[in-house]
Amino acid sequence: MNQLNLLKDPWLPIIRKDGDKEKIAIHQLLNSYAENPIMELESPRPDFRNALYQLLIGIVQVAAMPENERKWKRLFSEPYSSKEFSERVLKYEKCFEIDSDGPAFMQDFDNLSDQSEKPIYWLIMGSPGENTIKLNKAHFVKDIQGFQLDPYWAAIALFELQTVGPPDGGGHREGLSGSGALTTIILPVEKVESSTLWQKIWINIFPKEYINSWNGNREKQIFPWMIQTKSSTGDVKTFFDDLHPLSVYWGFPRRTRLLFSEKLGICSLTNTKSENLVKGYKMLKHGTLYHNTWQHPFVPYQNEHPDKEGKKKNSMRAITANFSYANWCSVALNNERYKNSRIIDYFFTQRHSTLRRELGITSLIWTSGFHMKSGEATVINWNEAKWPLYDLTNEESAKVYNFINMIVSEATIIQTELIESIKKAWFKPRIIGRGKESWKRVVDSRKFTLSTSHITSSFWQKTEPSFYSLLKKLVENLEDVELKNSLLDEWGTILKREVENLFDANALAQQEDGLNMKRVVKSRQELGKGIGKMFKNLKALKDVEE
Repeated sequence: MNQLNLLKDPWLPIIRKDGDKEKIAIHQLLNSYAENPIMELESPRPDFRNALYQLLIGIVQVAAMPENERKWKRLFSEPYSSKEFSERVLKYEKCFEIDSDGPAFMQDFDNLSDQSEKPIYWLIMGSPGENTIKLNKAHFVKDIQGFQLDPYWAAIALFELQTVGPPDGGGHREGLSGSGALTTIILPVEKVESSTLWQKIWINIFPKEYINSWNGNREKQIFPWMIQTKSSTGDVKTFFDDLHPLSVYWGFPRRTRLLFSEKLGICSLTNTKSENLVKGYKMLKHGTLYHNTWQHPFVPYQNEHPDKEGKKKNSMRAITANFSYANWCSVALNNERYKNSRIIDYFFTQRHSTLRRELGITSLIWTSGFHMKSGEATVINWNEAKWPLYDLTNEESAKVYNFINMIVSEATIIQTELIESIKKAWFKPRIIGRGKESWKRVVDSRKFTLSTSHITSSFWQKTEPSFYSLLKKLVENLEDVELKNSLLDEWGTILKREVENLFDANALAQQEDGLNMKRVVKSRQELGKGIGKMFKNLKALKDVEE
């Protein structure tokens, strides 16, 4: 039986320019590029699609990186021949075997034969634990009876867990970038036609001359599963000198071995026939424990210094708020709070202007990540969004950042006012000293937050298109004070309309003691006062601008 291999086997689902769908081997990524290029990937889960992008970027970065930026630019429009690309990628064929008794992709060097078997669905991010199954609250994996995975998708699930997975207690380590980290990938957007998959990958590739500036030991193996697994028993940490710089794409915190059935069956994820289905895995604690100085190239980090002992991760987390425009400037602009991810920083300094001016290409940031419950391995949600990028100098970036921060601050305040008004409409207050009304402790704050989460989400979603329209006008007219003042007026009007509409749509929806119109009217008046204060604050911002 031939061994399964991620690079040479035709398993990757793709869509070509003419709409045809097929499965290719990764080394065939540039086949028929001139006549009918590959435009996009298909995936059974949105997070797996993101994992596929990260996998392909990592492979291309290792196997086909250009020497310098000049060669990168040429290969963006005119990539390698299919033959040359295939030869470059297949040099690493042995590193991407899935079911080898020896070194196997993302798996422990040892076979872990003395460890107990775990169900394969536990390998998938967001998979249910025993209690979750009993309560039927699983988000991503519902039917676990007889759950089995196509071996290639099992490999992708393992790659994702190794890359962004949380710690899982008992010495099972978290991903190199930290638990629930936000990931930023650049996507090109052509004026005339959509970009090819090659261009979407290549725009995220660094040249060798830049990689040479990274910390690491170039004498070491790039792929950590190809050598004896380094144990972190006793909390032994891994530093730059322990690994090759490019191993940052191949985080290896979990000690795992997949278990293959060697039978034909149906993959529970894709509902397609597959041989050698994976039904379980074995694991051992104390995989790689990365010191905090390691930084993944796709992750923004806080500007604070990392903990000396490397115990605390300072990556930007993929919490729900990071997927509204409220956090756009923290990711897309240079700022004091967060360092741009390496790819965005490099893109700003080396690539953005060239692509826009010479090739007519604008770009987006594809932000994504799992919203993880703080301090736990629990996945709350998968979030992703596409945000604009602008070609700005440091001075221009600072101006945009300051202006956007001010208007987002007002949006955040009025959104909080909206939710507080809803609370006062829904619930009867407690009466405290001298007849004063109080809504503290009248309702469990966590339950109330959950019951109003759809209102909060609606607020950010409904104001988002207006925000990006306003942002575009701002960037194109940064020195026009009169326009900026009119944008503040426009923004206040938008926020007023949306909070009033959301209050009117929700205030009567849920009341614990029956409909109380007097309380609703009073809450609406209180909201009106908050809106008035918002306009006053926006006027004060005008005075600052003038």
